[in-house]
Amino acid sequence: MKLPYFAGRGLVCGTLLLGLNLAHADITMISDASAFNAAITSAGIETFFGVAQDAASSSPMYRRTQLGTTYTYQAQASTSSLLGAGTDDDSWLTANVATDVITFSNFSAGITAFGGNFFGSDFNGQYAHGDVSLSVTDASGATFTQTLTDASPLSFLGFVSNGPQIVSVSLWSTPLPSGDSLWPTARQLVFGQSVSAVPEPASALLLVLGLGGLGLLARRRAA
Repeated sequence: MKLPYFAGRGLVCGTLLLGLNLAHADITMISDASAFNAAITSAGIETFFGVAQDAASSSPMYRRTQLGTTYTYQAQASTSSLLGAGTDDDSWLTANVATDVITFSNFSAGITAFGGNFFGSDFNGQYAHGDVSLSVTDASGATFTQTLTDASPLSFLGFVSNGPQIVSVSLWSTPLPSGDSLWPTARQLVFGQSVSAVPEPASALLLVLGLGGLGLLARRRAA
């Protein structure tokens, strides 16, 4: 049974280091599933198969992907238990308390991409119109937050880190204008690795110095 709301010596060097820090903290948000899939490799899909429908499950819950590459992770509700919703053929994961934040974390090593379908559900575990928000954090501490307005079970949101591994993703709902409760809900998560990678600092420094040398040479030839 669901429970309702409780009503980054010198200016040039400094600029270079800042550029490297920004590159390593780069998290890209993608709202199209096809574009997200094209931006990642080694995808693994969590369908929530086996999560009991309309029955409380322990939190944290330790899971692994069912399709594609095998990844492991944990899901945890901030104050209560987790709950299966949807149908046997289309399983969803929600929290037992509407105000709970569901956090996905403790990911397998190497995960730099995370996406899925995120929306709200009602007391009976059925889809309900409303807004949900997600916040993703990578290993550098960089955080990206995005809200899905009037989200549906087909609403997709994905995050791709071009550097550090993604370490956690949090999902929560926004109370409805009517005052009714809205439960944060997830359907079919996708884990993977970014197709593009940011060069290591030493490699990036050599690349920048090399480009600078080419620029100097070009200026001398033009003189």
